[in-house]
Amino acid sequence: MSDFSVELAAERIQNHRTREYFSEVYQDYVAGSYRSATVMLWSVVVCDLLFKLEEMRDAYHDTTASSILRDLEGRRTGNLSSPEWESHLLDLVSSRTSLLEIGDCETLRNLHAHRHLSAHPVLDQSDTLYSPTREQVRAYMRAALESVLTKPSLLTRKALDAFTDDVCTKAPILPDEGSFCSYLEAKYFNHLTPVVLGQLFRGVWNITFHAPDTQGEENRRSLFRALCLLYEVAGDVCESAVHNEPSYFSEIGVSDTQLGLLSAFLSRHPQTWFVLTDQARAPIRAFLDRNADSYALAWYCDESVELHLQHLVERIREGTQTPSLATFPALHDVAAENGVADIVHQLGILYYGRSGNFNRADDVYSKAVRPFLSEYTLDSFRSLLSTIETNYQTYNRGLARRDHSEIAVAVRERFEHELTLDDYPNFHASLGG
Repeated sequence: MSDFSVELAAERIQNHRTREYFSEVYQDYVAGSYRSATVMLWSVVVCDLLFKLEEMRDAYHDTTASSILRDLEGRRTGNLSSPEWESHLLDLVSSRTSLLEIGDCETLRNLHAHRHLSAHPVLDQSDTLYSPTREQVRAYMRAALESVLTKPSLLTRKALDAFTDDVCTKAPILPDEGSFCSYLEAKYFNHLTPVVLGQLFRGVWNITFHAPDTQGEENRRSLFRALCLLYEVAGDVCESAVHNEPSYFSEIGVSDTQLGLLSAFLSRHPQTWFVLTDQARAPIRAFLDRNADSYALAWYCDESVELHLQHLVERIREGTQTPSLATFPALHDVAAENGVADIVHQLGILYYGRSGNFNRADDVYSKAVRPFLSEYTLDSFRSLLSTIETNYQTYNRGLARRDHSEIAVAVRERFEHELTLDDYPNFHASLGG
């Protein structure tokens, strides 16, 4: 309890009326009026549930919310003096929406029971009115805040529509992943139950990777970003969703945009690849065969990152595929994480040696060689020097003196006694004396 702040949580209450009502609860709690705080807290929970249902009905035309409100109106008008509809409200929200988890619902039922004990003249054996303890009231306030009051009005199927509309609007103005993730966590992820998060992942996956029309490819890419962030914050939920319905998640579109985004997703979360059926795998493999950059980063389709990089080098040597230099940072990062960065170093050396003109050599060196020089082994430097020695485009270009001086410094600092630069006359001449 000590790590939870009622005051800070209260600032995150979604509805302004609920926020105002809850302030009365907190004032009673601070003043030690625990009976009053308990009675008022239950009323605030009931009001907030009604506010959420009304918002879903009016703003999103949610049929489930409309149905619940009609049911409650019938019960209220049938017996104006009976508060039974309040308990029925809790039952309906629990059974027909995804707002409450089982444990939350039971805690709120206990709050309801203590509300009755606090509101009515129930005397104990000492003829003393019942009064909840300070700890009980604080626990109920926390439960109410976390399970209802601070959550958005995303109760039913319309949660997907509201989420996707918001993502497509906000993603373009939140281009960096940090700010976009903070926004989604604050407004959605931190408030939704695992059930809703799973439904959200299922729905966004379908729109991103299966739906033929998202009213613009920018929207598809925005949804892709949100999907990746959702997996990062609720990986267990998302992974379970795929395992439970592999056929559903294997229903994918076949446009290059969709397959490219799906391949990028699988590169981040390779475990998903092994759950998908051949209905998805076959078009993905065909896409990778004709898209070198996507294949370069598709380590999910091999048993290990090392094996995938070896296959990639084979394809490049055979001339089957030639990924762009833009893939090197990602290739290096994953290779380094798996202890096989030397394969990417060799790949950069291969590219450098195949440079067909000075401009290409300049570009390859700056993007695929220079960034990794500090990691080169003795064998890597030997390979690099031998490669330079046989390609005029590398050792005779205008920037060779500057660039190759960097190599020379690195060799002398680390392998001065093992490697003699004079053994490579073209490289040595490129240093300018």
